[in-house]
Amino acid sequence: MAEKPKTKYVESKVVRYSNPLNLTSYHLDLFQLRVVMSAIANVSNVDAIDPNKTYFVNATDIMALGTRKQEVYAALRKVSDSLFNGFATIQMRSIQNFPELQAAFKSSYDLFRKDPTKPVFERFHFLTSVTYAEGHGQIGFRFTPAFIPFVQRLKEQFTEFNLMELTGLRSVFAIRIYTMCLQYQNHPDRTFFTTFEELQAAGARRRYPPDQQLGIHAFQRGT
Repeated sequence: MAEKPKTKYVESKVVRYSNPLNLTSYHLDLFQLRVVMSAIANVSNVDAIDPNKTYFVNATDIMALGTRKQEVYAALRKVSDSLFNGFATIQMRSIQNFPELQAAFKSSYDLFRKDPTKPVFERFHFLTSVTYAEGHGQIGFRFTPAFIPFVQRLKEQFTEFNLMELTGLRSVFAIRIYTMCLQYQNHPDRTFFTTFEELQAAGARRRYPPDQQLGIHAFQRGT
């Protein structure tokens, strides 16, 4: 079984990000996604994220989510390259009610506003630099100006959960569905619908018949 050192420090970490991030397309494996979520948890309570500051994720955070101790250090070294080169794609239609994101993607959003019937996409990177110190059990990130508005000074329309809630989720597909549903948790009268094709377009790699649709009732934690 995977070692899960559940310290109070790890259990208290909260992941919080703007809802459009749920609709971006990015291709990360399970370990990479755990690292990204841990990185977001480390800055969720930061009032202003400094693009010139390095924010660190500890190996203990990743182990708490289910990665074995004997695997985590080699995986952190490997992931430092893949995450630095990683990117996401966002459709401008998804940020219509998010002024901070509109400002971050101003040129693309202005193009979308000229003719909203035509989809406009922009590809962006998460990170400007990655720090990996051999033997220290940490990986450090500096975030890009495009990514910072997704996680900084959020007042409304955000997805929020405790980092440890990801412990039982063993695939990228499961995490993507879970986080998409969470943004509806304060609206129990709504039902969240998506197609498997849409999930795959968002980066959840799993094959299903193309005509299948997934309907998940909005829920609240503890129910």
